[in-house]
Amino acid sequence: MGGMILNINKRIDKLRELMKEQGIAAYIIPTSDPHQSEYVAEHFRARTWISGFTGSAGTVVITGDKALLWTDGRYFIQAEKELSDTQYELMKMGRPGIPNYMNWLRENLNHGQTIAFDGRVFNVSTVEKLEKLLQDKNIKLETKYDLIDKIWTNRPELPKSEAFIHKLGYTGLSGREKLSEVRQNMKNNNADYYLIGSLDDIAWLYNIRGRDIKYNPVLISYAIVTRDRAYLFVDKSKINKDVEEFLRVNNIEIREYDEVLDFVKNINSGSTILLDKNKINKWLFNEIPKKCNIINQMDVSTSLKAIKNEKEIKNQKNAYIKDGVALVKF
Repeated sequence: MGGMILNINKRIDKLRELMKEQGIAAYIIPTSDPHQSEYVAEHFRARTWISGFTGSAGTVVITGDKALLWTDGRYFIQAEKELSDTQYELMKMGRPGIPNYMNWLRENLNHGQTIAFDGRVFNVSTVEKLEKLLQDKNIKLETKYDLIDKIWTNRPELPKSEAFIHKLGYTGLSGREKLSEVRQNMKNNNADYYLIGSLDDIAWLYNIRGRDIKYNPVLISYAIVTRDRAYLFVDKSKINKDVEEFLRVNNIEIREYDEVLDFVKNINSGSTILLDKNKINKWLFNEIPKKCNIINQMDVSTSLKAIKNEKEIKNQKNAYIKDGVALVKF
């Protein structure tokens, strides 16, 4: 345990050195990945790496002389144990007198200072809320730095799980049929593009699954739907011949994961884009041409998948029966 504590404190010190070089007063490390997932692949467990806290929810803020971790009541005992003897101070969310991390930053930073974070792991809504809160203090938000990557030696690689097909016997609707429903919503909103970052929404819409995150059947990817085309941005090494043919039949084009940035940059100026600011990260959002119109609403696919079709209801009942039998046997 002593060695781990020493490692955590060294990591904080290394991060502070980089912050000082870049003129950064505070650096924020959240729990999420570029897709705002609740559970994340090992590659994105930066908050755990920098703090040693292994709970599923929490936010770290590092300043020149403070190391703070915010988490909720589920994790107070665990966090106290995992953070003990490190530089960290536990901020118990919801307790009287404990500000959230945004208010703490407002209260403790000076006019004109800089807060930084990796814009890929912060959604647009959160950044806009922080900007509004700090506006009168002229505090700059810098979104381009993944400082953790510079000091995390032997960082786990991005996951490489192979995609697989979620069959019609389970879905009840083909990808084509789901895309037709999505496009009807786009038409109603006069939207030219629908940008999706949420992994469960992409898996549902395209009827594909993956194993990129433990216990979550998702594939790390982005999706973009237009009035007549649909794209999946994914590491192509994950797509075998069967999945490739399945997507082709459903008129879904495969592009490399990193190509999404250039695609978004080159959207026609003046286009209308449908997206959910709670699910799209700031890094990608920044590349949308400034003259595009943004319609911010809950993902269309989230609303559609909430209403189960007959096949899904039948399968859900079967799952409950199997679950009940397993529980009784246990």
